[in-house]
Amino acid sequence: MPDSDTNAAIPPLPPSRIFAFLLDRRRTARIISLTWPILVATVVQSLFTLVDLAFVGSLGKIATGALGLGAYLFSTALAILVGFSTGVQALSAEATGRDDPTGIEAALKAGIISCAIGAVGIAALLVALSKPLFGVLASDPIVAAEAASYFAIRILGLPALAINGAFRGYWKGVSRPSVYTRILILTLALNILFDWLLIFGKFGFPAMGLTGAAVGFVLATMIGMLTYFAAWRIARRPAAAGPLFNLPMLKEMFGRSLPAGLQQLIAVLSFPALLYIMGRLG
Repeated sequence: MPDSDTNAAIPPLPPSRIFAFLLDRRRTARIISLTWPILVATVVQSLFTLVDLAFVGSLGKIATGALGLGAYLFSTALAILVGFSTGVQALSAEATGRDDPTGIEAALKAGIISCAIGAVGIAALLVALSKPLFGVLASDPIVAAEAASYFAIRILGLPALAINGAFRGYWKGVSRPSVYTRILILTLALNILFDWLLIFGKFGFPAMGLTGAAVGFVLATMIGMLTYFAAWRIARRPAAAGPLFNLPMLKEMFGRSLPAGLQQLIAVLSFPALLYIMGRLG
């Protein structure tokens, strides 16, 4: 006969226990403290392209169209690299649970190396293919040429932005998301300032137009990356020192990150694919 103990149904928790779990003040406060910075960061992240559009919109339809195309191809390039943020978050959270500072740092270093190598490779490939790609995406050759010029500059910020994503996963993994949220807000503020200075030529800077938007984005992103490094150096534990290259950790990072990156890439590509199908159907 089967063991009656193993087949016995687990009694449900009484409602009082369930409500006590849900209404625990410390647990609720902890969840809110971890959630609100992530919500704010999500909103702030979506504002970067909107800020560029707000400034570039006054330059005319050609500049606006070129910015939209360039920003979309840039988002496609970034999509698969976003998976490394997920990988860093998972591995650093596991190491945090083990109280393993060396493991936390190894996860971040593996994420930074993976993001840097991946971003440089993707950027080089897309720069080589950008002109024919924009020729297909844009019906107006002038818009295509402007988009290619804009993208060629903006893509220089891809490695820094990907590394920023690795830091985002790190700060989430160690339960300090407010750090990356504050740095992200700083980066957005710098992007607004550089757009205003470089697009319109304020305070003696040259009026660069659409090119100024790309340069401003790259400068703001790189300063943000340096700020992330500085914050990490201040917060890291002395016992966390380890080798720069950790091959097993790099393999683990790719295994954790690739599915999330592919999921993000499919999500980015699905909307224009839907528009294309709808256009073909009339």
